[in-house]
Amino acid sequence: MASLTQKKLYVAPRATSLPPLLPTETVPQTGPRVVQPVLSLVKQPFGTILCGAHDIMGRGSNVNEVPHADPFTLVHFVETNNRLKPPFCAHPHCGAEVASIMLRGEEIVPWDNQNGNEKTKLLPGGIYYVSTGSGVVHDETQHLPFSTRKLSQAAFVPGNNGNVPEKIGSTLTQFFQVWWNGGYIYNNTLPKCRTQLTDPADVPLVVLPGGLGVRVLVGTLPVQETTNSSSAESKSNHSPPSATSPIDQMGYTPILIMHCNIDPSGDAILKVPADMNGMLFITGNDSELIVQDEIHCSKNEISQQLVLLPPGGDTLSFKNPSSTIPCECVVFLGIPVRKPYCKYVGYGGAMVHQSKELCEEMMSSYEADPKHFGRADSSAPVDFSKFKLIKGFFNKNASGLEREDDVLARFEWADDYVPPGEEAKV
Repeated sequence: MASLTQKKLYVAPRATSLPPLLPTETVPQTGPRVVQPVLSLVKQPFGTILCGAHDIMGRGSNVNEVPHADPFTLVHFVETNNRLKPPFCAHPHCGAEVASIMLRGEEIVPWDNQNGNEKTKLLPGGIYYVSTGSGVVHDETQHLPFSTRKLSQAAFVPGNNGNVPEKIGSTLTQFFQVWWNGGYIYNNTLPKCRTQLTDPADVPLVVLPGGLGVRVLVGTLPVQETTNSSSAESKSNHSPPSATSPIDQMGYTPILIMHCNIDPSGDAILKVPADMNGMLFITGNDSELIVQDEIHCSKNEISQQLVLLPPGGDTLSFKNPSSTIPCECVVFLGIPVRKPYCKYVGYGGAMVHQSKELCEEMMSSYEADPKHFGRADSSAPVDFSKFKLIKGFFNKNASGLEREDDVLARFEWADDYVPPGEEAKV
């Protein structure tokens, strides 16, 4: 049994949001956005954590320089030349908005305990969005047979349905896991979970003067400025100067996530919402980018890969210094909630709420009935046969730490589970 004293060993909370605006404080609505480089970014064994703060017990992803990019609470970038294998199976969430964004790699079939498998696959260029609300167990593991692998990448050419085959011989996977504060944890009740999956073909592509392509993954891109130059005009005729993602944000914290491509020698201006806070991260191989004519970003140097974009100003200028290599980056922006939150990590997932006591209450609720966590009584039956439950609060088959040791609440693949298409090899 867990130590009774260990239950009280909470760690001092980190800052998890921007402070409230002072009565006399305003956010500049026009002009260039301030850009702040993050020189201390480091790569971890399983990807790069761009922002995140430890949980109420001092565990989980923690970035000293960037504990948050309010409203973003965790941004995790995974890049590998092997099949993407998360260190956990299906896992619980509550109180957070969670998005899986594939830039390159193979298809994923998301699953959750509310509806089972999604009706469509998550392809590179698409987005899988889970508003976790009052609770959900979900899984996004690539558990398809190698014989059916289809490697592809997001596309920036109009008419390509947002997705094109990866270059022959490439095995690169690029994947973002993004969490943000939807703002509803401060209400008396949490909404029910809802999932949405967007096909790459449905993601709006806006091509702007100066060689800038913008795929609007979540949110609304503001109306952009255009020029009358012949080259810019020919490109911009393919797309409107603004666009809105099909993802329904349901009235929660407004978010704008954009996957951008800047042509070789490109020189462009991107209009952004002045009140939003966030960051820009370089993803393209050998990519380089000059932001606001002063900050040099580079994929090849981890200390130059991430910049913060605090609120204020509505323009970002991009210049690609390379004459041969396009630059890819992802821009994360959102209206800051300016209220702290708490997180409790366990069983491969996390509970997010307004206080540590409510986080623990949600964790206990999950432990009481993992398979039905967050499910409504009227929910349709879901097949759990490919999973089994094992013990291990923070690690597989390990102790329960401050929880009970023998609680079976960690999902793992069932011993007899065989991925579809592999049956003939057994």
